[in-house]
Amino acid sequence: MNRTFKVVFSKVRGTMVVASEAAATPHKKAAKTVIAAAAALAMGTVMAQGWAEPDGIDQTSERYTSVEDLTQSRYNYVQSEGTTGFVSISTEGDHVIEGKEIWVTATGSDTQSHALHANGTGVKLTNTGKIYIQAGEGAKSWSQKGMMAGGGATVVNEGDIVAKNAYGMTVEKDVASHIENGVNGTITVLDQGAGIELGGESGSTAVNNGKITVSDIAEGSWGHGVLIKADDGASTFTFTNNGEISATGTGASAIEVQAGTGTTAEINLIEGSQIDGIVKIGANTDVILNAQGTNDSFDLQVEETANFNLNVKDDANLTLENGNGASIDSVTIENGRLNASIWQDDNKFKQVRVSEGGIFNIEKLNSGGSQSQDPSAEGYVPHDTLLLAYGADYTLDGGKLYVAGSEFNGNIKVGVYGDEKSHTTGALTIADGDYSFATMTVGSTGTLTTQGGASLTLGSLHVYKVGYDGSAAGILVEGNSELNAEKITFEDGNGKLTVDGGTLNTTTGSLLDDKGLKSNFILTSGTVGISDTLDLSKWSAVASSFSGVTVVADEVAAQNADGQLVEITEINNADLSTNVDDVKAVGGIVYGSAVLNVQLDEQNAANINSALKGVQTVALTQNADAGDAQQAVNLQGDFQILGNGTDVVSGSNEGTTVNVGTHTLTLGSTSSVSTSGGSFAGTIAGTGGRLAVEGGVFNIGTVNVGTVNIGEVANLRVDNLSVTTATVEGSLFAQNIHAGTVTVNNMAGFQTLAEGATLKSGDDEAADVYIAKAAVDEQGEVVPQIQGTLNLKSDSYLTTNGSAGSLERAVNVAQKALGDKFNLETDAVAYVDQSIVIGENGGFYFGNVQGDNGGGVKLATNSVTVIDADHFMQSGESVFAGDGADLTLGGGETNARIVLDNLLSKGTLDLTTGDIVNVNDPSGYITSTNLFLELKGTVEGDPSSVVIGFNEGAVKDAAVAGAVDQILTAGGNRKNQIVINAIGQQDEFLNAAGDQLNGRGEQAVKEFVAAPVTAGTYNMAYDSMELISNALIQRNLDAKKGLGVWADVFYGSNESDSLYGDSGYSSDIYGGMLGVDFGFGEGARVGAALSIGSGDGDSEGSVSKYSTDSDFWGLSVYAGKDFGGLTFTGDMSYLWLDNDIGGSVAGVSASESLDSTVFSLGVRADWKAYEGKVLQVVPHAGVRWASIDVDDYRGLSMDKMNVIEMPIGVTVKGVFETASGWQVAPEIDFTAAPQIGDTEVETIIGDVDVIDNVYNASIGVNAGTDAVRFGLSYKYGFGNDGRSNNTFNLKASYLF
Repeated sequence: MNRTFKVVFSKVRGTMVVASEAAATPHKKAAKTVIAAAAALAMGTVMAQGWAEPDGIDQTSERYTSVEDLTQSRYNYVQSEGTTGFVSISTEGDHVIEGKEIWVTATGSDTQSHALHANGTGVKLTNTGKIYIQAGEGAKSWSQKGMMAGGGATVVNEGDIVAKNAYGMTVEKDVASHIENGVNGTITVLDQGAGIELGGESGSTAVNNGKITVSDIAEGSWGHGVLIKADDGASTFTFTNNGEISATGTGASAIEVQAGTGTTAEINLIEGSQIDGIVKIGANTDVILNAQGTNDSFDLQVEETANFNLNVKDDANLTLENGNGASIDSVTIENGRLNASIWQDDNKFKQVRVSEGGIFNIEKLNSGGSQSQDPSAEGYVPHDTLLLAYGADYTLDGGKLYVAGSEFNGNIKVGVYGDEKSHTTGALTIADGDYSFATMTVGSTGTLTTQGGASLTLGSLHVYKVGYDGSAAGILVEGNSELNAEKITFEDGNGKLTVDGGTLNTTTGSLLDDKGLKSNFILTSGTVGISDTLDLSKWSAVASSFSGVTVVADEVAAQNADGQLVEITEINNADLSTNVDDVKAVGGIVYGSAVLNVQLDEQNAANINSALKGVQTVALTQNADAGDAQQAVNLQGDFQILGNGTDVVSGSNEGTTVNVGTHTLTLGSTSSVSTSGGSFAGTIAGTGGRLAVEGGVFNIGTVNVGTVNIGEVANLRVDNLSVTTATVEGSLFAQNIHAGTVTVNNMAGFQTLAEGATLKSGDDEAADVYIAKAAVDEQGEVVPQIQGTLNLKSDSYLTTNGSAGSLERAVNVAQKALGDKFNLETDAVAYVDQSIVIGENGGFYFGNVQGDNGGGVKLATNSVTVIDADHFMQSGESVFAGDGADLTLGGGETNARIVLDNLLSKGTLDLTTGDIVNVNDPSGYITSTNLFLELKGTVEGDPSSVVIGFNEGAVKDAAVAGAVDQILTAGGNRKNQIVINAIGQQDEFLNAAGDQLNGRGEQAVKEFVAAPVTAGTYNMAYDSMELISNALIQRNLDAKKGLGVWADVFYGSNESDSLYGDSGYSSDIYGGMLGVDFGFGEGARVGAALSIGSGDGDSEGSVSKYSTDSDFWGLSVYAGKDFGGLTFTGDMSYLWLDNDIGGSVAGVSASESLDSTVFSLGVRADWKAYEGKVLQVVPHAGVRWASIDVDDYRGLSMDKMNVIEMPIGVTVKGVFETASGWQVAPEIDFTAAPQIGDTEVETIIGDVDVIDNVYNASIGVNAGTDAVRFGLSYKYGFGNDGRSNNTFNLKASYLF
């Protein structure tokens, strides 16, 4: 169970931020240019605009202050002095200038002009036309603006701006304002200028959702797509790009932050961002560039004195082009990918952090191999090592390191050898996650640190000697991290490897030399794991060097009397003798593969030898004289048991007690050199002692000690837990927590939290907690899970479901249901699918509950509780139950949020068996995830029971609304309700606001509630019977006097693209008939036949895909009589069909099996209107009735159909006789079959057409003798709604 819930939390905290490693290969310049050109040709509305002259338009100098006054479609404004402009709007509200063409020309050195200007808070001005702005004779480009915002106003361009020697959009220097180039907007810069200038007042913002093009820059001039600039002083600006910026050629930049002390800019490149050109960061600026979802590549140029920070996140895939030597102060990659070279000519990184979900893809290796990397040079050997140096500090924090597009596990070098020529430092920190490299070299200028819960595995680790400059390598293993290196070598004694709280796993050869522990190692605290054989005879000389750490040796060996090295696998507790003769175990070592044999005394007790540090397992031997005395093992000092996955203490039972006294019992190890984990059914006791679980999975019966510490890589499962304090850095599942305070910094679970006990999240950590279903005592009473205090703060997760996806579902549901009201970083999230029972004095506090907690259930404002509504509405249980279940809902700016997930039907839901303390109607706190269901208030007199009713506004079509309302009735078919709920969850079925079905969504409902129609089940029945009836008619007409047997094999392919209105069906039917008949008297005959076959059909043109697979069999009888040239025939058939309807709607299965039947009666008259020697013309007419009955589909009934058709047609036959006596009779026929009975099926959304008039043309030939005949025919049927039927028959008969 514990493993399961660990997966739950790991999954939700992991996969929510994992970036796709299969991201597309980054764009390159050439490819991007071609793609951009093709896109521009395809989208004329966003193409760069050229300059147009205002030919034929009179010049004007008149200014406007109202949009309504612009009565002309075209204006040519000229300004020769002053700082005014053409249009200035200062009236609050939204103003739109639609479809105007405006030319603005400024002349004179002091002239400042603009086309459109908005000024004032609450003023928004939008352009949808064309603006041509230029600096004429003597005027300055930076003084002429196409659109300008000031005083807190907003200007938006949804048209075209062409800035020739001018600026497209800008902000003023007064109050922070906003400018935006909209999704339809284009800005083109010609000669010199900028598309968007973001300067002016600090705090101003700009957005580009359209296209900015800088082209045709004059020689010696400049052009910027976006220019961010301010005077010296503290100024902050934010620019967001979700569109295209193209700025190529000399003097052009796509985005430029110009030099200016105190200028701070934030640049956000989001999902739609595409940049073709240079992003340039000037000197003395402070810039943050956030790549948030963009998939792009560009040139980045950053001055040395700029403070430039790059963040790659939100699935961004960013490539930095080579050759720019950009100076980048810090890079953080989280849930995104950065592709870049670390050659200094390309990029100069100072700090790089690769966090969870991030990928740093380094373009190529940069060390090792030959000096010349010209493949044609003599002795060329390619680089084989990744060098991290040049003053850079790299941190791997759960993300991945790639080289040339693949995860890198090769050779790595940190720092270099410090000498007079080169003193370049390098640092690598492994902060979180698991990493492995073939080899690692740490130069004298390098540092390597492992920390947190990180793990680093190396094939070998080599450390340089001291540099000429006196530099020496430093390696630090701290926190709970682990460094694994089979071989560690030092060139001299100056490089240092310090273990301070972490774990180092290596070999004796790496640690020891002839003098003992190598001077390179500083062992302060933590664990040293020895993965090879530790020779016990050498230990005494080095033991004191390891006094600060725990030494776990996978294999300890000693020399026997013959001088052979033998592994110690058994140690006797009494005298520490071992399985090696004359060799005793010594202290200071945890024997990773040895069992400690303990002989119990007459009281069934024993003391663990205090000289021993630890073993793999303990084995107890019962004393024969102890009687019924319970086993007791007492620690005399700190002791460690690693476990081997089986019994930690073999020979023990549930009554066995391990008394720790005031000492520490450690289970497992942080070292991976030895197996950890196991089970002990007894009790670990000692209220003054401590239990530390360092690694592995341990199952313990009872723990009753003063302190419990569970390490990051450890998992403790215990039936009964009593402590003073416990700290959980790994995971804990306790069936019953009886006493103490348990602080959870990672994961924990319990079934019962007793009165007086507390489980809480850490002060600075989020806790993930699983509450198991409440136990039932011997009297059948439910035992409250929370009798003590459960207090979970910000960002904690709680679930009552142990499956590996409940919390991931809860987070996804909360994000979709609440949108921006949900904060993944700070909200506490619970998933509740079974009652949480609170004891009389219990308290459950979820989120940042303020003040005196006071008992009961309190959901804070930063809490989100996702409830499996269907479970509680069906079971009648309350979400919170018990004597202490009074509920308080946090309110304020943000209410506590309750989300009803899996809400499938109307009815009532009980939030609690107690009172809701602070609100009369909790509806405002509750969000439904079902589009069709909404809160209708509370049950009268019971505010804790909320009423769920149909949301009338969710469906516009009355028939569809009625059907959905009926399906969602309490107690209705669950499968139908699940489908309806799923339809309402799909964006493609909703309007833009997401609060009502669109036409496609309504059609999806119609198709589903009439699934047997949509899948073609009715037509499968009708068409199958039609094939059988056709074969019967032909046989009835062909039957001769005497006893005959016959067979007919048929195939039908039928389709109609719009028979059902917006959709149709197609089918293939295969079958055959076997019959016998008897002809007697003057042209009379009777017969019977058996039919069998199968068919498969598919919906066509439907919103959701449906299918029908059918097997059928039938019985038929028929008779006929000739009266001269007139023949009367009749038949009766009964057909049974087993149908499997398949399909899915909105990702939910709509499959079902149901039966259908067809009963058919038909009569027909054929008249030989002309009969010559070789030719016959036979008109015919008839009537056929068929009753089609299909079982209800998931409780949705559809009426029986009574089909009546009156086929009328004519057959033309030829009769020829061959020389051998065979008769050959070709024939053609044309028949119209008008329908006069039911053509529609009545469903809960109304009548649906399934049958229409059909017109058939057929051709065939019969051949044979009087006794044996064969026939082959083809019939084509057609009609309205794209009706097309193709039928093939092959028949044979024999007359006795």
